[in-house]
Amino acid sequence: MVVAVIASFGYSVFVGVLMGFRVHALDAYWVRITLWFVLPTGAVLGAYLPQSVAALSRKMAMRKGFRWGAASGIVCGVLWATQLSLSIHAVEMLPWWIVLFGGTIGIYSACFVALVARKYANEEFASR
Repeated sequence: MVVAVIASFGYSVFVGVLMGFRVHALDAYWVRITLWFVLPTGAVLGAYLPQSVAALSRKMAMRKGFRWGAASGIVCGVLWATQLSLSIHAVEMLPWWIVLFGGTIGIYSACFVALVARKYANEEFASR
């Protein structure tokens, strides 16, 4: 779950920098309001991923982590877009934000979880 919170903060900083903002308290605010879905997602991935990739090679573990990260990132992106559109009363922006946040968080989460999965892979298969 800690890794998920760190990744959430990293994503908010990444988006802020792309939009031309400096890193400040707004990034921590976005993490705080997304904790209701970031923490459970991190808990599920943290409980499931190490056991499921322990017997896999690093390459296979990264593929599995990428798929799980993409799926969970898309779900988090949809939830974030929904929460944002409802909180600022901009429901007309929901479809656009679902595509934007679902896509970017999906890619970001997929890469992040793939690297974490690589850590838990069986090192005996590293030479394959």
